Amino acid sequence: MSFLWIVGLLAMSSIISAAFGGSVGNPFSHPSVLRSLRSLTRQETLARELGRWQGRSRRPLGKDRERRDTLALRNDACEEYCSFEANDFTVSTGNGSEYEEFKNVPFASGTLLRRSTAEVKSSESFFSSVRVLMESVIELVTKNHYLIIFHDSHPHTMDDLDHLLHGKVSVPLILLDMANLDLPERPFLGDYNDGFDIHILFFRNIEVVKEFADSLPERIWAPSHLLFVNANLTSNAGPLLEHKSFSHSPFLTLLQRDLRMESNSKFLILTHESFRAESKVVGRGIYWLHGDAPSFDALFPDRFVSFYGYHFHLSSWVDDFPYTVEGETLEDAYGMCIYMLNAIAERLNFTYQLYDEPEDHLWGDLVNGTWRGMVGEVVRGERDFCINVMSLVEDRYQAVDFSVPYFLDSDSFVIKNPLPPPRWWAIIFPYSWQTWLAVLITLLLLPVVFMMLLKLSFKTKYIPRRDLQWTFLEVVRIILRQDASPLPAHLSVRMFMIVWWLMAMIISISYTGNLIAFVTVPGKPQRLKTLDELAGSDIIPSMVDYGNFMPGLLRSADEKTLRTLGEKLELIPDYDYQGGFDRVNAGTHAFLDGTEYFRYMVILHRATNTYFLQEPLFPSYVGWIYPKQTPWKHKFDKYIQRFVEAGLCFFYREVCVRENYIR
Repeated sequence: MSFLWIVGLLAMSSIISAAFGGSVGNPFSHPSVLRSLRSLTRQETLARELGRWQGRSRRPLGKDRERRDTLALRNDACEEYCSFEANDFTVSTGNGSEYEEFKNVPFASGTLLRRSTAEVKSSESFFSSVRVLMESVIELVTKNHYLIIFHDSHPHTMDDLDHLLHGKVSVPLILLDMANLDLPERPFLGDYNDGFDIHILFFRNIEVVKEFADSLPERIWAPSHLLFVNANLTSNAGPLLEHKSFSHSPFLTLLQRDLRMESNSKFLILTHESFRAESKVVGRGIYWLHGDAPSFDALFPDRFVSFYGYHFHLSSWVDDFPYTVEGETLEDAYGMCIYMLNAIAERLNFTYQLYDEPEDHLWGDLVNGTWRGMVGEVVRGERDFCINVMSLVEDRYQAVDFSVPYFLDSDSFVIKNPLPPPRWWAIIFPYSWQTWLAVLITLLLLPVVFMMLLKLSFKTKYIPRRDLQWTFLEVVRIILRQDASPLPAHLSVRMFMIVWWLMAMIISISYTGNLIAFVTVPGKPQRLKTLDELAGSDIIPSMVDYGNFMPGLLRSADEKTLRTLGEKLELIPDYDYQGGFDRVNAGTHAFLDGTEYFRYMVILHRATNTYFLQEPLFPSYVGWIYPKQTPWKHKFDKYIQRFVEAGLCFFYREVCVRENYIR
């Protein structure tokens, strides 16, 4: 009979494995992942564990435990209580007497221990408290979030989940086995770390969690809110918070029993403060089951209240007006972003080091799958973050984390002002060429129409000098405001001439008025306004060679105009801005660079006879960049957003302009 129970149990374990370990798609499409685990007698529970450690386990527990020894225990010895702790390989039994002894059985690590009745009762109380804790936590975090629970497949963990699913819990859950390493991904976001999801690691076997962490891909899985629930009575799971695979979560909490106290109703709220010099795992409160439940913010405390004087190394290029501007020394550098960073550093308690420019003297582009320049330094972790202007574009967004946008910048062409036209051209400026063409056609057609009208109106009567020459002179003399000749007394002829008199009056008066205006105020030269006009002109676009980002973006663009500009683009070596402006002043080239930076360069190089093309190139928001999955980025974002809302970014820009003028 016991054999049939074991067979049934194995079949049900396969079903549970397929349900919990399978690939999970969109969590919205899973209203509930509820699996019932059949209640087993204590003898059958022990028998299942015996078979599990004889080599039929679904997952190895580490290289140091490849050997599995045979454990043989009599079922009749388990009359009242059986407990198997997987993490320390301890089998403890009690049958109501003070002690029940068994002979030692060899294990990969540890031996069979004996436990008193008092310890058994304490364990039962703790397991009951764990269930109450999980019910309370689930009720708290599912008010505004979705819940994903990873478990370690420990029998007691599975019993606790079974109890929860058949108890008060009535919210959608996703249950996953840590052994299968199936990470839930939002298909419509393409991200594993949706802020709507709360991830809980519920476990008794700490080694299983460590192996799960070791097998995670680097900087891929970093949930915004990650909660550990340690259901082990005696083990300390604090070191898990320091594992590099978990350290990228912005909010990281461990709930576990206070090992220094006897109470099973109080659980410590622990978190990991990365910038502490020592004792990085710190307590932030107590989750008391018999008191009021903590708030969501208390359950997930701020890990980065202070940076404890940490010294950051920034990827920087201190020649990026108005964001970062060089002073006499690096310590004297100023600019909009430096003003913002100083304010944040004062609040969060950190210092920083700037650098003149990146080692490869490039801004940041992707070549053959490798990032170069400042972006490359941040991607490789050689620098902590970068405050220079970085456009928020897709390939950069995939490689690094961006701050909230704080400014709108673009790239613009600077072109030489064309020479003003000769003053005598003022006689043709009042009308556009289309208007002049219409007037000319009118003056050619009206005499013919007028002559034909006269011949049709006076078929039998001879009227002298009514030929084409006469009608042409009559039409022109009216528009020139000369006296008209007497007209034949015919209604159609007179109606024709009245209409032409009105039209000629409008044309003549408007021309005279515009002519006076153009003579009084000389006309401005015709400037290029759009990228289409620039692409169709003889002017050659050029820019300083600081990487392949902009040239590659232009040449691979879908729009024909941008591709044309990219094909004609000339790169100026050695950051020779003076050479670039010399080409502009010669009238042969247009110079391309960041709009805000170019305003400064135009003044610095005294390029007063230039203008900015009215249509900018690639207007985009800009932000600071950090390595992927930086957990403290949200602390900077909070202050940057306040700067934007208070208008301080524009204020800092004006301060930078004034500072530059003074210097």
